[in-house]
Amino acid sequence: MKRSNFHIVFILASFFFFQACQKNAPHEANLRIGQFLMTSDEVEITLSKNNKDELNKTLPYSALTAYEKLTPGIYKVEVKRNNNLLLKKKIGIGEKGNYSLILYGIPKENQSVNVETTSKKLHSIVEGEETHSANGFLPQLKVLNDEFECAKNEAKVRWIHLAAGVSEISAKAIETDKNETTSLSTLSYPMLAKDVAFTAFDQEFKWNLKGNKISTAATSLQLKPEYLYTFFVIGNQHHYLDKLEVITGKTKKKKF
Repeated sequence: MKRSNFHIVFILASFFFFQACQKNAPHEANLRIGQFLMTSDEVEITLSKNNKDELNKTLPYSALTAYEKLTPGIYKVEVKRNNNLLLKKKIGIGEKGNYSLILYGIPKENQSVNVETTSKKLHSIVEGEETHSANGFLPQLKVLNDEFECAKNEAKVRWIHLAAGVSEISAKAIETDKNETTSLSTLSYPMLAKDVAFTAFDQEFKWNLKGNKISTAATSLQLKPEYLYTFFVIGNQHHYLDKLEVITGKTKKKKF
């Protein structure tokens, strides 16, 4: 075989090998982390697989990271404060998709480690309110499924009650131009509301205590079509009983 022909065969073989590897390679998922454990100390979150750290973040209270890519598999999650282990849990990350790993609750001094294990895939972990429990306000870890469907002219909105120790909270959206109101559920801690579709994008969102009598948080947004907005309603460290804080996460609809 001539040298030029050999090179051509080698290049073609390499190309087809690369294509086969691409087809067999697992599709990565996108994961973001919300640090909503009520503490003035930074919290360290480590995701490891096969005894190797794949993701490590040190976050202050109320931080919500951007999405980062992770390969599918079983991950061990460890959460530490001042080098003391607060939480240890195993989660299964499936292929593709967008997910939020959230920490919430109130850490106590010298508390025992909250250890949980699950082999479920991410997309089946959280599908509604029934999957949550208050657990005495102890530190907890949940994975939210950020996948959603909507029309081209729609945005989706949902929220989650993560203010430990606060009673039921009611939420509503008010269309700025027409003053029309849309109810967004009344939730107890730590429940997740179902998403609601909007075609009017200029909205004000309000959260109230005690049957809508006491205003506790508000935010205004110009929604974008084909996005899911998740409001994480958490305690305000400086005015915990008077005002709550709203952290907004935004997820773009996947293109297939």
